Amino acid sequence: MNELKAQLIKNMQAELDKLKEDLLNISPQEILSRAYEYAMKTEIIYAAHDSVLDDHQIEALLKHPSPLSDVYNKYLKHDETSLSDELANCLAEEANVELHHNENTEEKRHEEYSDAFFIDNGLKRIVWIYYNPDSNAGGQYVTNIISFDKLAKISSVNRIVDDYFNTQISSLCTQYLSDVGTDDYKAAERMFYDNSDFVNVTYTTMQALTKIALTNEWENELHNDLPSFIKSAFAWDELIGYGSIDDEIQYEETPAKVVRDFFLKEKGTMYSYEGEYTDCIWNLEERDGKPVINIAVKRENESKPLFSFDKTFEWNDITNAVIARIQQEKIYNKLVEHCYKFSKYHTDDYSVYDPEEDRTVIRGSAEQIKECFGKLLNKQEVKMLIETEIVPALAKADEQFEVDRENDDMEI
Repeated sequence: MNELKAQLIKNMQAELDKLKEDLLNISPQEILSRAYEYAMKTEIIYAAHDSVLDDHQIEALLKHPSPLSDVYNKYLKHDETSLSDELANCLAEEANVELHHNENTEEKRHEEYSDAFFIDNGLKRIVWIYYNPDSNAGGQYVTNIISFDKLAKISSVNRIVDDYFNTQISSLCTQYLSDVGTDDYKAAERMFYDNSDFVNVTYTTMQALTKIALTNEWENELHNDLPSFIKSAFAWDELIGYGSIDDEIQYEETPAKVVRDFFLKEKGTMYSYEGEYTDCIWNLEERDGKPVINIAVKRENESKPLFSFDKTFEWNDITNAVIARIQQEKIYNKLVEHCYKFSKYHTDDYSVYDPEEDRTVIRGSAEQIKECFGKLLNKQEVKMLIETEIVPALAKADEQFEVDRENDDMEI
């Protein structure tokens, strides 16, 4: 083994030792979540021992502040079936990125593309990097980072390319500048030439980012409030009451069968639902025994959907969402029909009693009462119901408490 390779392996081993030290200071759950990273970085060092990199490639890797992590990140983007071949390719590719940088002049470096876009699904954000040759520093990389959520808001309106990138994203993103001659500059440059997901400020890139952001909007909608989403498949009298799905669920030993039968009977029916930024048309069908929801995303004032995607669930997920929505509807009805009895015992000490079920739903402070109903009610309606039903009911309990206290004083 020559000295250059020995130094590279030494640097990588130092990184691995630091990772091991970090793992010893975190919880067992976190250790398990990073066990794969530790195992693969160990394999990378073994691969470096057996690699056939030439001295120029090894020198290029030695210039990296963290060669082990850089090769590992490269490995995550590969899909070869042979692990040894895969790791060898990653070592060579990461070395060649650095060589590519050193072999080209500043003028030639950005001829292939001027903007690089990276999708960070883990942190739900887009990273946009471009080179600015005209800065006072003599050249710099500009890194713009914007969350999927902010990008969804931007993408909910049909825009021209220049407005989308240079006005909307530029005004809402977090921006970092990496001046020439700094370590940050080198790191940004390496990332710029890495395997970007999209390049250049174009209509195609705008459409791709729009689809990513709006798909994330609807996946969040399904994850955070599936009961409200599923409710849009039911007419007002189909959910609760005589002959409703609630009726059938109560008499059926397998609620999932009732829900499955309902949707399969309605196969092909399209439903509509309003999201935070966009609307959608959706339908549910069964594939391989599982319910699949197809969501066609629509922007306001546009007649045709922008795109569509599928989301697969289990029938128990859909059933639980239906049952949760039934419960929300029942609580809603009890609130608006003033079935609950709100009482006050002491300063900021209330109870909510349900005469029908002969039980106290909750006892606590005004904020605890609101928080409790916030969890029990439909997310789309809870804010309105707190203001129109719960706050007035608490105020009425306050008034009754004062009247009762005055009466007690008079009796004394």
